[in-house]
Amino acid sequence: MSNVNRHTVRLAVEQAMLKIGLSELEKVQSILSSKYLLTLDDCIDRPEILKGVLFEIYDSHYDEIFQSIQKSLSANLIEPDIDNFVKLLKLK
Repeated sequence: MSNVNRHTVRLAVEQAMLKIGLSELEKVQSILSSKYLLTLDDCIDRPEILKGVLFEIYDSHYDEIFQSIQKSLSANLIEPDIDNFVKLLKLK
C-alpha cells in the first residue's frame, strides 16, 4: 500500500474511533500493542486483526464503527488496496 493510502486509512480509522472518544482509540491501540505487538499502521496490512479487536471490544457497535470507516474511505475505494481493506473489515 502506498504511503498516501496508508495515511488515508489510518486517518479514517482514527476518526471513527475518536467519534467514540480518545480513550477508546487509546484502548484499541493498547490492545493492538500488548496482545499483537502491532500499531494501528501495521493493521492496515492486517485488517483482520483490527477487525477482531474492534469486534471484541465493541461487538454490537462494530457495524457503526465500520460504517464510519467506510464512509471516510468512500472516495478512495477506487484504490485496490483501500477497497480490499474495507472489504476485509466488513462483517460477513
